[in-house]
Amino acid sequence: MILCFHCSFLFQQLVIVPLLVALIPWEMIRNGADISLQDALDATNSLVLRSLKKPNIVDEPAGLVAPVHLPIETFTDKTSKLKHAFDVVGEIDFGHELKEKVRHCVRTNTLHLLPEPFGFKKLPDITVELQLAVVPTRNPNKFFLVKHFITEQQVKASYLRDLCFGTPNIVSWGGSAKNLRKALHYMFEKMGGYQVVRYSLQASAVASESKNVFFHSLSEEDIDAGFDFIEREGPRTHHCNTQLRWICKQLSQEDSPISQWPERLIKEALRNLMSDGVLALPVTDYPLTLVDVNPVILNILEKIFPLFNDKAVGMHGLPNVGKTPLARIIAMAMSRYWVERLKSKYKPAYRESSEFDFFRGEQGRKERPDIFDDGTLPEQPMRKLKGFCDVGNTVLTKERWGAAKFPQGQLRIYISNDIEMTAEPLSRSSGNTISHKELLAMLEPSWMKGTGLPDILAVLKRTCILIITSKYFYCRPATDKEVSVPRIPLDESAPLLRESSGPKYMQYRRGDRFPPDESHLAWERAWMHSVMDNNSMNMPETPYEIRGGGLFGDAPDANRLQLVVPAIVKKEPRAFPRSLSLGPNTIVDLDNTPPKKKVKSESLLDVKSEPKTSSPLPCQYELIDLVSDDEKPMSPSSPCTDLPAHPAEPTGYSPTAAWSQYPENPEFSGLDDGDEMDVAED
Repeated sequence: MILCFHCSFLFQQLVIVPLLVALIPWEMIRNGADISLQDALDATNSLVLRSLKKPNIVDEPAGLVAPVHLPIETFTDKTSKLKHAFDVVGEIDFGHELKEKVRHCVRTNTLHLLPEPFGFKKLPDITVELQLAVVPTRNPNKFFLVKHFITEQQVKASYLRDLCFGTPNIVSWGGSAKNLRKALHYMFEKMGGYQVVRYSLQASAVASESKNVFFHSLSEEDIDAGFDFIEREGPRTHHCNTQLRWICKQLSQEDSPISQWPERLIKEALRNLMSDGVLALPVTDYPLTLVDVNPVILNILEKIFPLFNDKAVGMHGLPNVGKTPLARIIAMAMSRYWVERLKSKYKPAYRESSEFDFFRGEQGRKERPDIFDDGTLPEQPMRKLKGFCDVGNTVLTKERWGAAKFPQGQLRIYISNDIEMTAEPLSRSSGNTISHKELLAMLEPSWMKGTGLPDILAVLKRTCILIITSKYFYCRPATDKEVSVPRIPLDESAPLLRESSGPKYMQYRRGDRFPPDESHLAWERAWMHSVMDNNSMNMPETPYEIRGGGLFGDAPDANRLQLVVPAIVKKEPRAFPRSLSLGPNTIVDLDNTPPKKKVKSESLLDVKSEPKTSSPLPCQYELIDLVSDDEKPMSPSSPCTDLPAHPAEPTGYSPTAAWSQYPENPEFSGLDDGDEMDVAED
């Protein structure tokens, strides 16, 4: 009985099954009667198409789908760009030796060594995935070859046409490309034969059973690229459904690195970014610029601005003297400068916080300064303050549940109201400078109790100190030397900002946000390039304020201040001095070099100031458009005597004595005594 059973089983396998297969009409297979496109769409509705880490090689009998019934069509003149193309080669010979050679090239990932016509007719210079199917025909010695090319991005149709040995075909997408892509691969596999495939259809239920199934088809580089993209581009707020809008756009874009990622995974990544504790948000809409700074103060800042590449700024002084507006103006000016220099995609901005802890969560950027304001500076440990002021290095400060990271070259500013006013020398005998000892006495309340002198000197070495009191403005460039500090007198008529800037600042504080004037930005850009890149050469003309006139047809007002910004005119250098054009009969000795003239060193405090007017005369001016650069200042013949003029230097002031103590910073004192410069005769 057992022997009969075995004989019956062998007879079934060796005789009956091959006979049934042979009885299947070839025309039925050729016409694709068993599987249609709609059948493939229905069969793959609940499946997910996954990319394989390595190509899979399958060797099977002929299937139920013929190559002619794939949803493809030949190239047309209207074909422009595409990501999928089929190369229908037709009948070929495919013996055992050829089959082993193809298998070896696929296993070793050397597709460029594939024998013709299995590979590329022209080697591509971009990543092109290759799938192929060698389908048996009626003739046992002939096989039908179909190849499928897949690119990462859309390319020109002519590019893929050059890769084909046979007839190039495109996919007839028709409706949904996502569903048809699965159906296309399903029909490709059902052709049978010898196949090399790079994708696999999996049941979606498997993905829901395990969270890690999705990542089986991704390399480590793909995973890192996806998360880096989310951290770099992902929004950090739910306001107005910002995150949901961004997720929907990424899932609908095929070229997005996270287009195939699960939506819940993207949401979790964005949620983690939001919970990082980024509390100090960037400010991009500050309306004031360097145009709004008092020219006296701006001329002082001109000498220390180049230091801001590796030095911090510390502002000490009484409340309500303009420290915060001035700090924000400096921060935005440096931000615009670095955004242009670095060609950054971010908007010019700064961050401001009353706690160092609020800077954690998102590391700083070089083109976005950080401002510590309204905090209690004496409560901050000196190790944290020294790190914050060390602009020349990338610094980490220890905070709650993490650290705040400040990159190298990022401008950092701290503001403090803690100052010992009784230590300020007010007598006229003190002159225009104070000693190093007097400076330390004024700043003593700013440091944590018990701070040693070495730690204080470390901060002074890394920080340009600005002190603003009701009487004087002090400026000490960053240095580790015990030097005296120059100062200039201040009064109500010479604040840190121009008088016309006050209404704009108060309007900003009330919540009326508006961008700076374009002419102001153009002037600031020219000033920054002159100071930061050209050693203060080609400096733009200083803006000035005038009284009188009305805006937009208003009645003239003698007390109204208008800020006039001169147009920025690019000055081309003259090819020759005027001495070479004295006349046709003049002989010029080119061998005799004219004597060089020494240029007097310019002091930080050798500045020009605006006049102090107690009771300006009422004047009538013509209409002046502050926005347009085409308007010209009014004629000098106007009967007004209120136009600004440059006053003489303060009595008893000596520029050489004020800055001769900074030999280690030649950029503050112009040229050294031994330096000379040629000056063309004008």
